[in-house]
Amino acid sequence: MPSRKRTWIQMAAAAVSVALLILILRLTWDAHQFAAHGEQQVQKGAYAEACDAFMDAARAYYPGNPYSNVAFARLLALADPALRPPNAPADLERRALEAFRTAAMATRSLYVPHAAELATVNERLAYIYAQWELKERAAYKGAAASLQQRQQWHLVKLREVPGPSWFWSTLALLGLALSVGAVVLFIGKALSPTLQVNRGPALGAGLAFVVGFALFLLGLSR
Repeated sequence: MPSRKRTWIQMAAAAVSVALLILILRLTWDAHQFAAHGEQQVQKGAYAEACDAFMDAARAYYPGNPYSNVAFARLLALADPALRPPNAPADLERRALEAFRTAAMATRSLYVPHAAELATVNERLAYIYAQWELKERAAYKGAAASLQQRQQWHLVKLREVPGPSWFWSTLALLGLALSVGAVVLFIGKALSPTLQVNRGPALGAGLAFVVGFALFLLGLSR
């Protein structure tokens, strides 16, 4: 009889594994499609559209996704002045760098993907923004700081990594753990060897699941 409960746990683990595999396959496929579309746009000379496509491919990130990593690399190549195509727009470097940064920020979790390259991207963007800002303010004598001062200001802002509140994140994780624990409790205690439902443990598991799920949603909403 204990083997029946073990079978339920194995089935749950198998379901989670299948769901994870489907997610990985979907991300791989999306990254491949977006990267291929980006290459097509480059061939057409539509560089703004190419940056958007490579950004979407890079955002389909998971550790080891080859097409996402290729997309990050292609954005850096498009941003390289030494590799600039003759017909490329003047703002291609800025567009490509911003697309790289957006993708890296969108896919961060416990770490930021391509953090070393992102540090260089932030420095280059800070310089571009500072140059543009001083050029726009040239008519206002004495109103603008030096190029180095403005570059440093932008760099500080770009280096900031926005993130969720530790309190609400912890609350969401605790709620998730409580919900998962409630499912395990239901399988292990609320079901008898003959798969009959034991009222007391079932009610406890149900209440724990509802509370945990509510905490999880509350944490995510903040």
